[in-house]
Amino acid sequence: MSTDAVPPTGQRLVSVAEMRALEQAAFARGTTPAALMETAGVGVARVLRRWLGSGPTVNTPSGPPSRRTLADETLLFLIGSGNNGGDGLIVARALAPYARATRVYLVRDRGDDPLVAAAQAAGAVVQPATTDAGRNRLTAWLRAASVVVDAILGIGAVPPLRGPAQEVLAAVRNTRRGTWPRTVAVDVPSGIDSDSGRADPVAFAADTTISTGPAKLGLYLPPAAGLVGRIQNVDLGLSAETLTAVPVSTVLATAPALAAQLPPRPSFSHKGTFGKALVVGGCGQYTGAPGLAARAAGRVGAGLVSLGLAASIQPIVGAALLDATYWPLPEGAPGSLGPPAAAPLLAAAEGYDAVLVGPGLGRAPGVDEFVAAVMRDLAGVREQPQGIVVDADALNALAGTAIWSELAPGRCILTPHPGEMARLVGCSVAAVQAQRIPIAREAAQRWQQIVVLKGAPTVVATPDGLVTVLPFANPALATAGTGDVLAGTIVGLLAQGVPPHAAAWLGVWLHGAAGERVRAQVGVDGAAASDLLPQLPAAIRYLRGF
Repeated sequence: MSTDAVPPTGQRLVSVAEMRALEQAAFARGTTPAALMETAGVGVARVLRRWLGSGPTVNTPSGPPSRRTLADETLLFLIGSGNNGGDGLIVARALAPYARATRVYLVRDRGDDPLVAAAQAAGAVVQPATTDAGRNRLTAWLRAASVVVDAILGIGAVPPLRGPAQEVLAAVRNTRRGTWPRTVAVDVPSGIDSDSGRADPVAFAADTTISTGPAKLGLYLPPAAGLVGRIQNVDLGLSAETLTAVPVSTVLATAPALAAQLPPRPSFSHKGTFGKALVVGGCGQYTGAPGLAARAAGRVGAGLVSLGLAASIQPIVGAALLDATYWPLPEGAPGSLGPPAAAPLLAAAEGYDAVLVGPGLGRAPGVDEFVAAVMRDLAGVREQPQGIVVDADALNALAGTAIWSELAPGRCILTPHPGEMARLVGCSVAAVQAQRIPIAREAAQRWQQIVVLKGAPTVVATPDGLVTVLPFANPALATAGTGDVLAGTIVGLLAQGVPPHAAAWLGVWLHGAAGERVRAQVGVDGAAASDLLPQLPAAIRYLRGF
């Protein structure tokens, strides 16, 4: 069984503790540590040889670009004292007969290690750091290398760095010029925290990280995510029994897995086939937000999209959005929804498959009471709507409402950004950013709701404890209104009968993929939220190709 075969959303990610538990489970079933290390090292060497032997055209400091093969490469392995260093030595042993030159720099002493002797026997030249006064040999080797392989520190190390590891990695930083030499990390780049993604200032910056076994979740969290380059996995050949001995808690969303979650689009259909979505929000100050959300719901395929708005702003929104229907609602403060709108909204909502509450609601007096009444009343509805998305100012309203989680129905999807999440859980924004995955997981389990914690990357936590990481980090999305588009995307999928958990996964993925298309066409400067809308159907078409 492959280590990445984890339905339904994609590839398994592991914490350090989970990886240690998988290793212990393998040992309990007869695998030896030496055999597991050999499998890891040989697997990394196979991936690296394929990469180096594919003849890429690369830029060199002196001369025109050239097409290289493994026989052209001067390899430098930076080896630590632990198991990660052992993996690196096996890689060096496997590649030394084929490379132009293979050099091994022992950052720490490994004693009388047969793995060092085997690398030397295969043709590698070994230099202990303890006999390299002033790091002169290291500097010369770094300047001569075409590929530097990092196998200094494994998953157990955390920043800050100190001692020889810090000195060697600083030398790598100081010697590298642009993208030369090329850099490869074995399992994880040295200097990062494999759980949180924290990184030391001199952490190894890899062009490629070759993960041994399931990828470590910290590789997808900032700032480490900016240091890993392309991530490739080596299957350790762990048995199905070993893999299932440690429950899956975190996965990386992938397009092939998510494609199966898309709703069908039968040819003989009508608008009722694809569901009805109701978007509730807006105020005099924010007339664009509900319109962006409604348009996104339509762009992902909802058959009918309606807006519930304060009566006085309906003409403003309606003039810009002709393909929606409207429920003008009684106002509290001028231009804002308030308690008088709750009862008529509930009556309207019973005819819809999915409801989104929050885009552009504002913070006028009466909004908090309106949101509390709506959530309480929707909790009593037995059949429709099937799902409720709570976004933006509706989240702020809930955060200011005592025992708010008792008001919310058990089929909600909450879509906070870090500031809104901090208010909901009662901590600082910095704490949310530092512990995105555990905070989202704990909140989803405690509230028994789906939590979409927006950011780079966005994570989706479900009440069963599963967290799905959506690997998008795109400055083109860092602009007002993109969150409204995301909320509308999710409610549009809900309206079509996509289960809430899958609607959250799919919605975030489609939103991120649309953002990548915007970045490719417009760039990262000046992209607007409305640029995402025409890209949503294109992202769906791409996903249906899997």
